[in-house]
Amino acid sequence: MQNSTLLLLKPFNTTKDIAQRWECSNMHIYRLVERGELRATRIGKLLRFSSEDVLAYEARATHDGEIS
Repeated sequence: MQNSTLLLLKPFNTTKDIAQRWECSNMHIYRLVERGELRATRIGKLLRFSSEDVLAYEARATHDGEIS
């Protein structure tokens, strides 16, 4: 995950944006959405992630020890 002081998030982020931020695969992001762990907005076939939802997930995951 990138340094939290360098918040390069846009109002709505793509799967690729989040995968790059967390240095993981796009598939990992899709799985988080499928499990209901990461909230996404569907626009047609596309998924978009609000900055607030991304930051909320990071806060939860950091406290649970998933992201270091």
